[in-house]
Amino acid sequence: GRRGKPLGIDVLERAVYLPEKLGVPVAKAAKLMDMSTAALYEARRRLRETGSVAHAPRRAGPDVSYSDTILLDVARLVEAKPDLTAEQLVPILFTRHGSKMSARTVSRVFELMKRMTGPANFS
Repeated sequence: GRRGKPLGIDVLERAVYLPEKLGVPVAKAAKLMDMSTAALYEARRRLRETGSVAHAPRRAGPDVSYSDTILLDVARLVEAKPDLTAEQLVPILFTRHGSKMSARTVSRVFELMKRMTGPANFS
């Protein structure tokens, strides 16, 4: 089998075509196209949801970006209450911004703010 090798869009389209239009069982279509049944079901789901079998484009860079609004809010919150912990900030940021940052990510924001403003201004 292919084991983790990327499938081209043309292969995915042909694989999806077999069960959809010709009534070939998914397991047989997957075997004919040298792919897993999971990959074929996933391609069918993407076609149903997006109109294309193509994978979503991958974004370069870190998974999380911090908006200026969140950074500013963290700075203001910590300035007002210096004893706030990252764990305490998580629900506050979720309520205010819908941010689903973990406590570890909030700690990284602390570190970023320290680098930007200097440890004396943000501790």
